[in-house]
Amino acid sequence: MFHGSEGSTTVRKRDDEEWACQAFLDFLRNSYPALPFTCRPVPPEEEPPDFWLETHPEDIALEVTSVWEQVLVGGRQQSTATLECWAYRLIKEIEENLIKEAAFEGKYLIEAELAALGPEGEEHLRNDIADYVSKTSHARSADTEILAEGWPGHWSIRKYSPDGRSLQLAIQGEAVWEGETANALLDLVSKIVLGKDAKLSKRGCPYILLLLDQYHLADEDTWESIGRQLELPENCWMVARIWDDKRVQVLAGELPDTCQPLPISPVES
Repeated sequence: MFHGSEGSTTVRKRDDEEWACQAFLDFLRNSYPALPFTCRPVPPEEEPPDFWLETHPEDIALEVTSVWEQVLVGGRQQSTATLECWAYRLIKEIEENLIKEAAFEGKYLIEAELAALGPEGEEHLRNDIADYVSKTSHARSADTEILAEGWPGHWSIRKYSPDGRSLQLAIQGEAVWEGETANALLDLVSKIVLGKDAKLSKRGCPYILLLLDQYHLADEDTWESIGRQLELPENCWMVARIWDDKRVQVLAGELPDTCQPLPISPVES
């Protein structure tokens, strides 16, 4: 829980907002170890922003938004390509982990319904794939099995070759060409930035946008490419991605040289 300045009442923010803000504070403190950055939460009735980064000569607004919530606005899929990006990233990550564990022989095909994509059953899916690969590692081929049974939609896996070491994902539905996922994510992030700017610009102050990527919609290289193509509004100083164990990736912008934390008052002896 974040607390306001001395004498103020406690301000409770959403857990993911607090987590993202603390991750960014840790990043700033590691990047500038001699500078004691602090953050002040904003009461819900006074939002936006979510927090104020206390600096000199002026405070900087900090706004946190979940990328996944923007993908599923109102519970509806807003970007098929972005969801596919998450799915391919997930299967690639599982494949790399299995190879490291040396419990992986052969080629496997994973099929998924397009409408069933989503991270809610991700842990179940990981465990089922690992179990199937483990018990079929020495077989030349193996029958199809349902993955994450009970999860909405249909995911399945089968081993079709003893050669090589790979997991291949086939998504039922309209095909998505190779660059479409990155373009869809760029379009989504651009819309998030413009939408936040429309609200935060009314404050007339600089702001930093923190994108919470809790489901790894793309790898770091793809995000870096997206950052290079982002066009930041005048008052947006930085857009950063937060993921994993409080990891921070600055996508675009930077803190100006004139920006410094508030000076700490000397402690009276």
